[in-house]
Amino acid sequence: MRDEPRTDNPRVIAVVGGGPKGASVLERICANAPACPTPITVHIIDPDEIGSGRVWRDTQSQLLQMNSRAESVTMFTDDTVVMDGPPCPGPSLWDWIAEVKQQRYTFDLDEDLRREIEVSTETSFVSRRLQGAYLRWFYRRVRDAAPPSVTIIEHRAIVESVTELTVCGEREERYELRLNQGTTLRVHALALCIGHSDVLPSETEGRTAVFAERHNLRYWPPGYTADLDFSSIEAGSDVAIRGMGLAAIDAVTLLTAGRGGTFVPGSGGLTYRPSGEEPHLILGSRRGVPYRAKRDCRPITRHEPPRFARAEAIMSRLQPDESISFTRHLLGPILKEMSWAYYREFYARHPARVTMEFDQFSNAFATYEWDEAALDEVISSAIAPADTFDARILERPMAGRRFDSRAELQSWITAYLRADYCQAASSEYSPEAAAMASMLGIFRELGIIAASGRLDGESQLRGVDRCWFSFFSFFGNGPPRHRVAELLALQHAGIVEFCGPDMTVCESELEQRFVIGSPAVPGTVAATTLIDARLPEPSFTRSANDFINSLRAQGMAVEEAIALGDRRVGTGRMHTTSQPPRLVDAGGQLRREISALGPHTSQRAAGAFSRPRSNAPGFRESDAVARGLISG
Repeated sequence: MRDEPRTDNPRVIAVVGGGPKGASVLERICANAPACPTPITVHIIDPDEIGSGRVWRDTQSQLLQMNSRAESVTMFTDDTVVMDGPPCPGPSLWDWIAEVKQQRYTFDLDEDLRREIEVSTETSFVSRRLQGAYLRWFYRRVRDAAPPSVTIIEHRAIVESVTELTVCGEREERYELRLNQGTTLRVHALALCIGHSDVLPSETEGRTAVFAERHNLRYWPPGYTADLDFSSIEAGSDVAIRGMGLAAIDAVTLLTAGRGGTFVPGSGGLTYRPSGEEPHLILGSRRGVPYRAKRDCRPITRHEPPRFARAEAIMSRLQPDESISFTRHLLGPILKEMSWAYYREFYARHPARVTMEFDQFSNAFATYEWDEAALDEVISSAIAPADTFDARILERPMAGRRFDSRAELQSWITAYLRADYCQAASSEYSPEAAAMASMLGIFRELGIIAASGRLDGESQLRGVDRCWFSFFSFFGNGPPRHRVAELLALQHAGIVEFCGPDMTVCESELEQRFVIGSPAVPGTVAATTLIDARLPEPSFTRSANDFINSLRAQGMAVEEAIALGDRRVGTGRMHTTSQPPRLVDAGGQLRREISALGPHTSQRAAGAFSRPRSNAPGFRESDAVARGLISG
């Protein structure tokens, strides 16, 4: 930052969004403030409790859990983070839980959270309420320890509009924010940290809603499961859930255990005792099976940076003006990287089941491209067919399967879920866990490639944003293992059934129902409720956020558009630059005073939280944004 004499006029910054990303940016502002020549005033704005924000708020079901282990989550930077600002170490989520157990931290927790803390371990998937408590503690620690030059002002409010001001000098405020409480704020710079944003229904979703209303049915378009009120769903009614990712798991949980049912452990696994208030749930998706369970077994090989999917190496093999294709240039290195992680762990875990020395295998594996027959020969010479890594089968486990009856389909899925549950706990299958772990490194390399601007439009829209994100979510970001056990218990109790792959939903005027089917099995089932169990996709033009709409209306922000042939196609995201991520306006100009972070922007990220001691990209981003906000 510039080395200038300190002045008395503060630099005024607005952080719009008080969830974990907003709190992280605030922490980085405080960490960098001592080097700033001016005092700083930060307005942090969120309608929900600041620190936890909406997703991690305290007022949600104790049954809903986060999808990372307590040991794998931190809000504090450390000396592994490569950034310009100073690190400020602190406890991970698990360290904080351990300290609370020993009463070293004073924090107001209700009985449910205290009971949870007592039984939590470093590998627990804690409730979102408990994670929210950690986030609020983090925010209050940052706020209370802010340097004297930083003034923090909280607003439990919504930003309704933003107006660009006419300024005569650098030190004048550039933007005026109007809050829903009637307050107006004038600021020099602002950061959008609003996380996932609500969107208005699409045309298709709107037509489905009209059909449901016409026939007295119920329909929930994509949304945030914790925010949805399912109380109108009657006990025993047929409910179709489209999607089998994490949002679907949450919906199933709220409609079963959330209605008083209980899971009872036994020697043969869990048994579900219904409350009598549950509906009948019909689950379906394109794959036909839930996301792969998180692996409880740990690889014994040390995690390494990517060897074959490094962005620099991939781009160096191309001509300077050659665009990058997902299928021609990226898919092979991605699959080779995952396979390498798998086989390296397989050699360490099962040395008696290989027929080639590791060094020989490693050198030969590195010699050939993924699609060369010679690489297949190397693998088959060292590894038995039953032990090989096949991403195609993992990605579409039901591809090509046909069933003579719905009962046969249910039996197949029962066996599949039991295998997934057992494998997730068995060290014998740690090679698959290693392949899963490699995906985080691959994700970062793809981010570098996307930021280079060389990825062709088809590859960005369909290769990375759809194919890769979908596979990453399914294979590398599934639910905790016990959720699979719960699905098995619910299936056995007759509460849950599966409709098969390539789920079809027909809005039948004749039957006045949602008619559910699959090409893999004969027959259909009818439902009176349809839940689209997924988060809304980003939509800049259908945003339900007043602040984003105000930015769009005044030309301060535009939709990211990707060249696809002779036309440009919108991605639904706000157009931002790379680090630090700043808005690009309707005139194509960089808005240096407005940063934007999150899933509604051009930045693609693998997860919501950073792992301890991992040089996490999220921390590097927050630091770059904070320093940009301070210095202008």
